[in-house]
Amino acid sequence: MRGMGRPRFNLRVFLIAVAVICVPLGWIVSDLIWIRQRHAFLNHPPMPVYSASYRAAPWPLTLFGERGIYGVSVTDDTINRAHELFPEAELVMRDPNSQGGVKILFQP
Repeated sequence: MRGMGRPRFNLRVFLIAVAVICVPLGWIVSDLIWIRQRHAFLNHPPMPVYSASYRAAPWPLTLFGERGIYGVSVTDDTINRAHELFPEAELVMRDPNSQGGVKILFQP
């Protein structure tokens, strides 16, 4: 009487299966990290959000329930980071020489 033998499979099939599983998981993890970084940026004092209005977030983030931000107030050293994290937001900087006291740096 023979017992159950080891399952046999092709290495190519195994690698394709790993890729089919890992690529979507990597995409999901990177979006969740992006959401966590957005929240950390917004919770860092002083609060950079100047508007409670919302826009549509970038499409992969809306799948996880993330809402887009209408506007973010930035400083010289946070402009690039804010633009990476909030591509949907209007970036403004306080500028006493500008009309209204703010200077619009980026408008989607």
